[in-house]
Amino acid sequence: MESWLIAIIIIFLLFQMIALFMMLNNPLYFKNRNYTIPFGLDNGKQEKKKLNKIRYTLCYNPSLAIVKWTVLLHSWGRNSLRMVTRAEIYWENGYSLVFIDARSHGQSKYVRVSKAIDFAEDTVAILQEEKISMPVIHGLSFGSIAALFVANNYETKALIGEAMATRFDVMFKDLLNYLHFPRIIFGWIPWLIMNWPWNFPWEIMHPEEVLKTITVPIFLIHGQDDSMFDFRDHYEPNKVSLKETDSFWLVEGSKHDKMALNPLYHKKMEKFIKQIDFQES
Repeated sequence: MESWLIAIIIIFLLFQMIALFMMLNNPLYFKNRNYTIPFGLDNGKQEKKKLNKIRYTLCYNPSLAIVKWTVLLHSWGRNSLRMVTRAEIYWENGYSLVFIDARSHGQSKYVRVSKAIDFAEDTVAILQEEKISMPVIHGLSFGSIAALFVANNYETKALIGEAMATRFDVMFKDLLNYLHFPRIIFGWIPWLIMNWPWNFPWEIMHPEEVLKTITVPIFLIHGQDDSMFDFRDHYEPNKVSLKETDSFWLVEGSKHDKMALNPLYHKKMEKFIKQIDFQES
């Protein structure tokens, strides 16, 4: 066999393995691991902890007349620092905060595979360890799916999901498109992931299905200019799964994870927070 043909085959297989890795793990694991969460440093209290090598940060609000908690779950390839802007609103409204780094993200342990269900299971374990009851769960993209699974398996006060995918098969297809990986070449990767024996009940665990089972208040937020998860393919189907009392917002001009930069974001989030606080009182 010609050496050039061998080289082409090796390069082709290498790109296939890289694509598979990018679907199952965080290629940016070693990026930006040294970060500081600002809450609780100047007022209140902050504790950095690990549980089963999962790093999390507890930020105790100085206003503890009523103990309220929000859990913040970051997006793929990022770490807890990604959620600081969103956390500011909760802190201002008297909430203590839990920031959690997913497996193979931030300061948590590197593992071979990092999935949203793992992120959710680790979050539940931390909440049980810390005896935190009825938290608000707020997730972004990858973290929004984890937040959804937490709300489905742990007693929570409310769920906020930003840039949430609707079905896993659609999600993987759109990820290939976003990464400019032709499906005719790389389409076997989503198929393998969806058919691998994870013991994962895909059909009943698609986000659009799980949303129907959540009884607490939900606020879905999505960017109108999201080039990863087009709002027509993800936000609209998810919106159909909501209760009449739930909230939703398609953020005009926003990209995949930039909704918090919108000037109306703070106002809309604060309105939702005050609503769930009023319902609890």
